[in-house]
Amino acid sequence: MEEKKKFNYNPKSLKNLKPIQKGQVLNPHGRPKNMIRKVIDEFGELLNVKLSKTDVMSVISIMNNMSVADLTRIANDNTTPAFIVVIANGILGDIKNKNLNNTQFMLEFQHGKAIQGVQLEAKISEEVVNPKIMSDDEIRRRLTEIRERDIEERDFEEVV
Repeated sequence: MEEKKKFNYNPKSLKNLKPIQKGQVLNPHGRPKNMIRKVIDEFGELLNVKLSKTDVMSVISIMNNMSVADLTRIANDNTTPAFIVVIANGILGDIKNKNLNNTQFMLEFQHGKAIQGVQLEAKISEEVVNPKIMSDDEIRRRLTEIRERDIEERDFEEVV
């Protein structure tokens, strides 16, 4: 079995690090809001209305089906509400950059994140035993066997 290599730190790289003091908060304002959520909140305050998630999803759904020309016209119109301009620019930005970062965010906002499947395979190489039905001597013998095997394979941590 290969030995794990330890990373050697340069002492100069650690001299500016300071420990966190008890009660110290490193991010007092929390995670920043994303641009779309920020504009929706500001727009709602400006017009004294609360936009529901359904309202926002309807706008996003309509805009995702618009042509590039229509989105460009909306984005460049000074009378268009700010949150609609942000959504239009997000879609146009994805088209320009040839990615789906903003569109993916909007789709996840509408429909939730896609379920990610995980395939797990395990091979059990030892007999599974139930310690509840074992005597104390059997448990000691089994633990000794495991410890000796781990020492042979150098796959253990010594507990003091």
